[in-house]
Amino acid sequence: MRQLNRLIRWMLPACMIALALMLGWLWRVDASQSLQLPLAKFAIAQVQQLRIDSAQGSATFVRTGDAWRQTKPFEQMADTVAIRQLLATAADTAPVYRVALDQAPAQSRLQNPEATLCILMPDQSVVRYRIGADHPAGLAWIGEEAAGQGGPASPALRKLTLAAIAGALRDDRLFEFVSVDSDRIVIESHDAATELRIELQRAADGWRMQSPFDARADASAVAAFLQGIARVRYQGVVQASAGDGVLHGLAQPFARITVRTLDVGKGEPVEECVRLGNEATGGGRFARINERDPVLALDAKAVAALLPQPANFVDARACSLQPEEVVMLRVLDTEGATRFELQRTPRGWNRRNPDGTDTPIDDRNARELVRSLCEVRAAAITTEVIAPEWLVASLQLSSTAQSTDATRTLRVSRLADAKWAIREGEGLTRLFSANLPMPLQPADHPPKR
Repeated sequence: MRQLNRLIRWMLPACMIALALMLGWLWRVDASQSLQLPLAKFAIAQVQQLRIDSAQGSATFVRTGDAWRQTKPFEQMADTVAIRQLLATAADTAPVYRVALDQAPAQSRLQNPEATLCILMPDQSVVRYRIGADHPAGLAWIGEEAAGQGGPASPALRKLTLAAIAGALRDDRLFEFVSVDSDRIVIESHDAATELRIELQRAADGWRMQSPFDARADASAVAAFLQGIARVRYQGVVQASAGDGVLHGLAQPFARITVRTLDVGKGEPVEECVRLGNEATGGGRFARINERDPVLALDAKAVAALLPQPANFVDARACSLQPEEVVMLRVLDTEGATRFELQRTPRGWNRRNPDGTDTPIDDRNARELVRSLCEVRAAAITTEVIAPEWLVASLQLSSTAQSTDATRTLRVSRLADAKWAIREGEGLTRLFSANLPMPLQPADHPPKR
């Protein structure tokens, strides 16, 4: 009896090991039915085209380089991140169990799918998913035609595919290329009574407004506008084809916003134009991008971002130089004769004497004057010319003492209400508070003690 028990103790582990090996072999033989393997294998980085079909519509997306574009039902930028998410979800979709597509239960809708997702590879091979119905266990029926199989799987692919039909893969920004590196902006608008054209052009020395008046532009304001419209998105597609545009006021638009930007990929400038048509509900408007087919809906906030006032772009400072750039300041009287001249040195400001010598001065007022001219923003801007009798002085500021090209000339007037009016050789006068520090007399700059 002891020998039998000893034999059992020795044989039992060996039998268990043999049984485990046999079960493992049987499991591997039937792995196609028992393991949750993906329905299809493909390299996401090599996918060239994506097509989604359903009873609600179809959409085709084509890859160009690292970017995606929708080509049907109309041309539009695509959301590259969303497409990669959809492809990654498709590549990972693995049913809990599998059935042949022609043997799938009717309630699965794999033989009459709600949608199909076709993924085209460079060798023209196609991975075609069938998107079926919801599964009672919180899953979704998914099939793949090449494998000829399908089954209940994670509902993620079904959700993403149906959302894509509704437009989730489109990039709904109005402008594709606009950035702070754009170099030309034209905004045209009109109503029954007025017409307005704002034109801004980037030059070697910065942005300049060319219409409705000539003026230097505020670079930060222009950059803020470009960044703002680069983020503007439309609310939805009103109509897939604009036709002649008359119905939505796009044949003779209320406004056009045109921006020129360098297309780095092609190495040439591209102009993007957004047309605004009739007013829609909530203060928004209908819109159209370039000559593309769809009619888009914009909300009131988007319309406001596209149609700023001209004054928003004007550099409201009296002088275009920065305070630290000014190295010379000359004050002239109303007849054009030099009243006094100040020179900046590493040790502070000096007053230039008639004999050519320099006298160090208490430079607090000199620094205050430069700040008033180069930092303080005007309270108002006008195109009106100030009468000559209000002129009190002319100022010449230079960023390089030896270069006349770097000199800015300002005409300073004091109005009847004591406000300061300053004009810098262009069509605008900037109006400042009466409290603006303007030390324009030699006595305002005494020698340093």
